[in-house]
Amino acid sequence: MIANQELNDLPSGLDEISEFLLSKMKQDKEGFYWETISRDSKTEVLSFTFNPSLWNGTSGIAWFFLALYEHTKKEYDLETAEKTFSKVYSYSAHQTLLNPSLYDGISGIIYLGLELFRVTGKELYLQQTLNLYEMYRQKILAEQTEDMLIGISGILMMMVSLYHYTKDEKLGNDIEALVTTLLGKSLVAEAGIKWGNNLLSMDSLCGFSHGNSGIAFCLLQLGKYFENEEFIWLAEQAFRYEDLYYDPAQNNWMDLRWEESKNHLPNLFDWNKNTFLQEDFDLNAWAHGACGIGSARIQAFTITADPVYKEDCRKVFERCKHDIKTRSKRNHILFSGYGGLSDFMLQYSEVFDNKEASELATEITLESLQKSRSHGHSEWGIQNSEDLGLMTGTAGIGLSLLAIIKGKSLNSILHPELPISETGKNTVLKNFKVKKVFFERFYPKTLEILKTFNSIQESIYDSQTIEEFGNRLSEIIIGLPEEDMIYISDIHQLETVQINIRKRHKGALCFQTRLMILKKELEEFLKNDQTELLKKRFIRNPFIDGHETQWNWKEDHKKDSKAGTYNNIFYSTDQEMFHLLMEPFPAAVLQLLEKPLSIDELVECFQYSEGDREVMMEKVSEQLVELLKSFFIRMV
Repeated sequence: MIANQELNDLPSGLDEISEFLLSKMKQDKEGFYWETISRDSKTEVLSFTFNPSLWNGTSGIAWFFLALYEHTKKEYDLETAEKTFSKVYSYSAHQTLLNPSLYDGISGIIYLGLELFRVTGKELYLQQTLNLYEMYRQKILAEQTEDMLIGISGILMMMVSLYHYTKDEKLGNDIEALVTTLLGKSLVAEAGIKWGNNLLSMDSLCGFSHGNSGIAFCLLQLGKYFENEEFIWLAEQAFRYEDLYYDPAQNNWMDLRWEESKNHLPNLFDWNKNTFLQEDFDLNAWAHGACGIGSARIQAFTITADPVYKEDCRKVFERCKHDIKTRSKRNHILFSGYGGLSDFMLQYSEVFDNKEASELATEITLESLQKSRSHGHSEWGIQNSEDLGLMTGTAGIGLSLLAIIKGKSLNSILHPELPISETGKNTVLKNFKVKKVFFERFYPKTLEILKTFNSIQESIYDSQTIEEFGNRLSEIIIGLPEEDMIYISDIHQLETVQINIRKRHKGALCFQTRLMILKKELEEFLKNDQTELLKKRFIRNPFIDGHETQWNWKEDHKKDSKAGTYNNIFYSTDQEMFHLLMEPFPAAVLQLLEKPLSIDELVECFQYSEGDREVMMEKVSEQLVELLKSFFIRMV
């Protein structure tokens, strides 16, 4: 039980932190600012400089003072936030070098300006945010990264908030354009839908900052604000994907980021969940792991009331409770420490009326105050040096204290929520056909040909999965005249095969690592005598797939062209899936090597004249060497 004396200490602790931050504040003719810690990306040298961002810069500290003003109603807290925004606005308007992101770029600065407008009602802030948006508009619309921290999902939170207050028609069109970009980058997965090119990860990331939960959180908000259930469906598909990487033993979702140490894992070529589970980082924080995922699942439960999400939230509560009780984390900051866990616990307490969650949040936040006092409210963060930032240091500790004092999680940068929309008045994305746009990407040729026979009913797009959609297309095809049915079934089956290949694809790093292993193996093999081939078995590589069709779908052809036999081979690289047409003999070898076979075993699969075994042995051997050198197959 937490003593009243300890609780009474929270307001004085909050005062200490605000006074400490004010003591570090600087001023010039443009307004207030702070010099916050920064690391040079080239030299790795730490320095203190003006940084306008929400993440660990001046805007983040202004966010704290604005939240403080809403609680205290002290004019100086508001003045601090306003004069800070004056400085940040002036800098951003004259230095159009900022990136578009919410947490570390111009979208975060615009978002702060919108919060000032919400609190003060001053039209100046609305005009300034529109000015900044227009200055950075092209850069914002060109963004290709999908996530919440630095990508489209976070940017959309700003854009919809700006649209809410302005109802600017051009902004509405921009929102639709960026949503279209986000949807166009979605990928089919072994379950659900995912985002992420995986240049530095084992598969698309789980989690809030860079992972699929952050994207899902944005989609849930869009669905709720624009009253479009299909965005909520899309968010739920991202949760289905993330659950592939849930680890019951740790009660956590895996951290799929890459580290060099993983290069030495056994069975690395297999590249599956079990490969990496043994060395999972098991992080639980706002940025990665259960805590941030929990924020997204709480949002899902409040919107859908689905008991599945209630159970997910309970799991996250238990994991956060364990980490608080065992004091397993190194710091109390928001993005990687107990500050993020405290925020989740407050959300959980509110939504599920759980007193224990509130008590645990209070307990760990009181500890953060004591830790903060022990080093003069200064040394925070992963650098163990002065860090005044919101997500990384002192301002974030202050925000945690404020949330406990208020007794509820703030609408903060940890889980930004869109304003409440007026029912029926926001039509920008209300009729956006999410499912239609998604499903049509994967059956383009099938749909193109089907539409020449009869009109496609819109109801077929009301499918819950890509598998269900494919089955609905199949049902339509079966009802066609036999000749047409055979023709369209041929491309439908081919596109279904391509979908299944894409589901298994784990991204760029997976392919590059496998290729590196194969190159080393080939180099060793070429040093040996070719007779070594006879001792080996061979198997088709996991990024090689084959499918036989009756028509040549790689090239344009007329519907009435003659049916034949075409051996389609798909070679999935780090960049794209190449579609090749292969001669019958190598295609047959590849098909047979779905399971490991030796040269002798392969030869027995072919017909040859009596006395021609040696000729066939040589032919098979030559073909295997060619396939090895092209990385179609591997020795095992």
